[in-house]
Amino acid sequence: MQGTLVETLKWARPTVFFAVPRIWEKFEEKMQSAKAPISVLKKALGLDACHSFFYGAAPLKHSSVDYFASQGMIIYNAYGMSETSGGHAHHNTDKYKLYVTGCCLPGGDMKIDRPDEHGEGEILMKGRDIMMGYLKNEKATTETIDSEGYLHSGDRGKIDADGFLSITGRIKELIITAGGENVAPVIIEDNFKLLCPPCSNMMVIGDGQRFLGALISFKVDVNPKTGGPSRNLIPEV
Repeated sequence: MQGTLVETLKWARPTVFFAVPRIWEKFEEKMQSAKAPISVLKKALGLDACHSFFYGAAPLKHSSVDYFASQGMIIYNAYGMSETSGGHAHHNTDKYKLYVTGCCLPGGDMKIDRPDEHGEGEILMKGRDIMMGYLKNEKATTETIDSEGYLHSGDRGKIDADGFLSITGRIKELIITAGGENVAPVIIEDNFKLLCPPCSNMMVIGDGQRFLGALISFKVDVNPKTGGPSRNLIPEV
């Protein structure tokens, strides 16, 4: 039920806690406003028994990573997909760096496809955690998993000399909000333009943010003498 997370955490007192960035941002806001010792804050959030903290599904702001680290709460990043049975790379207590995703899990493999001059390219993953394929959809399966068994993530990134992955962008047109929701912007844009005839073009934005927004341009007639709009097509209200 919405609004009961802290009460549930107090009841469960987890030893490992995973949350999307928006949850950690809310915790940060409460902790900064309370200005109490970290032990008290952890108990108030139900995290006093927790020894490992994780975030994933979307990027977490560097300022938030810094804040929790300053409080002795190192938040590990995990990266993966439904197609990889969850996380394929993550941090741990023995191997950690701020601001980047962790390393590939033991027994798995990860590489960058067609890297550019900066070492950036599409993130490919391979291992026993990779799905066998999409049910009754051979075409989608062959488009996602290549002949060597590597899953093409659609995400863009690079791997440093220590094996740490950094995600630098997305090849697929998919917006992931701070709450971890996956949003296909084209569907929204097309339907909005269909229902709003005055709209000429629309671009949905909000990757890593709390909410979605949009940049919208409207249809106008161009004045041949000035080159500017001569008549706005938005109806008067």
